[in-house]
Amino acid sequence: MERFFTNSWSICCSITLLLVFFISGCAKDSEFTQGSYGSGYFIVNEGSLGSATGTLTHVSDKGAVTLNVFEKGNGISLGKEFKSIREIGTKYYLSVSGAEMVYVVEKSTLKERGVFQGLNNPSDVASSSAGRFYVTSGDKTFLHLLEVESATYGLTSDSVALNTSTSQVSSNFKPAKFLSSSNRLFISGAGRNSFVVGYISDVSVRSKDVEYISLPKHNPVDIVMDKDFMLWVLCTGKIDNNDQGTVIGKSEGGLYAINSDTKSIVKNFRFPDAPLSATVVDQPSNLRISSDGATLYYMYKGFVYDMKTNQSELNTKNRLLEASKFQKFDVQGDRLYGIKYAALGIIYVYDISKRPAVELKSFTVGAYPNALFFPTK
Repeated sequence: MERFFTNSWSICCSITLLLVFFISGCAKDSEFTQGSYGSGYFIVNEGSLGSATGTLTHVSDKGAVTLNVFEKGNGISLGKEFKSIREIGTKYYLSVSGAEMVYVVEKSTLKERGVFQGLNNPSDVASSSAGRFYVTSGDKTFLHLLEVESATYGLTSDSVALNTSTSQVSSNFKPAKFLSSSNRLFISGAGRNSFVVGYISDVSVRSKDVEYISLPKHNPVDIVMDKDFMLWVLCTGKIDNNDQGTVIGKSEGGLYAINSDTKSIVKNFRFPDAPLSATVVDQPSNLRISSDGATLYYMYKGFVYDMKTNQSELNTKNRLLEASKFQKFDVQGDRLYGIKYAALGIIYVYDISKRPAVELKSFTVGAYPNALFFPTK
């Protein structure tokens, strides 16, 4: 659902943060095409855990694919484990976990304007009010709160007046996904059967403002919000192994609709029981939502399924398409984009206005693509 809102979390200790600005980039302004990166869409390529750096691929509205657009525009590489790109105002925020950086770049040109350094495994960014934004720490139980000078926030100047103010919000578990809406952050916690609603003050972040919602199933990994501001949370269930790695127990996954105001569970869908012979592929994953907020999409047992948010039964029978070619996907309009997470990444494009969906084309991208991002038009 990263179409309606964005996603990330952290603990009340302070952390030293170094902010570096590059007022003049390594590339000349003539190398940037004004407005070329404010449309189309992006593919986030993680890069390998070994030597390959993360890269950013851009696909124009006409389908032209351009690799390594950040490097071409700035003359430097992103660094290892590139996790996400998010849009806040007239800037994009690029989280690079292995480099412990969040880059701030111009939306229209990708020209770099600033870098937050010294962040612990930054993986995602969500905006808040009063020029604040939040960055998840990929392997820790907290998120960073960063601030942007309100007087210059969102202005396209030669330098962005970002300060180094930071604090951390306690989450007591490892954040998986999050989204922001108004003055609230909604966070799922991998590995636990809990879900968090965080009320974020414009003045400060206080641990007493964090509430937990208990869910019947384990591992809430994805969150989206529908057209009626209902939260949908997908739980994968869990697989228990003994010390020798043998599977000794499993629990099925679940899909839940939660009233974002009352925090009550209003719909409770349970996926079929998972036998001991099942694998991770058999677990539900990759919850997405349509641009109009009315249709949910998810993967289950090697297929993509869809269902309307007003349905009374979980769809595990009427398949939209087979997902054997990819491990992740995203949806925009009447297109589904399958993501092959591999050293030679591939994007598969499907027309989902037809049933079963029809593959239209595929193209190669960077190493280990993990997400797509669609800018606001």
